Amino acid sequence: MPSGHIATATTTFIVIAENYPEKKWIKSVGYVLIGGISTALVAISIHWWSDIPFGIAIGYTFGMIDAHPLGIELNGFNKTVTHKRLSLQPIILGDANGLVDTYSF
Repeated sequence: MPSGHIATATTTFIVIAENYPEKKWIKSVGYVLIGGISTALVAISIHWWSDIPFGIAIGYTFGMIDAHPLGIELNGFNKTVTHKRLSLQPIILGDANGLVDTYSF
């Protein structure tokens, strides 16, 4: 079971770090705090160590989606095209809910 505690902490950290890239200390403090929270959760037997990486992956993904609502530029795939974007947005259609991913180039 992935850690929702770590996912939430990582999402918060990523949103703050992405919105203030000029503040270099945010990443250092964030990594230490996430490590401390992870260690505490394992020490008090709420989670196992194997729960932590998936929680970090979930938190990172949703943090990047939240920090970049217009999409994340994918410049590394094709150097000749500089406006590739990947976007993930929620959608509600009547009784159905879901996610729409958009890839624009």
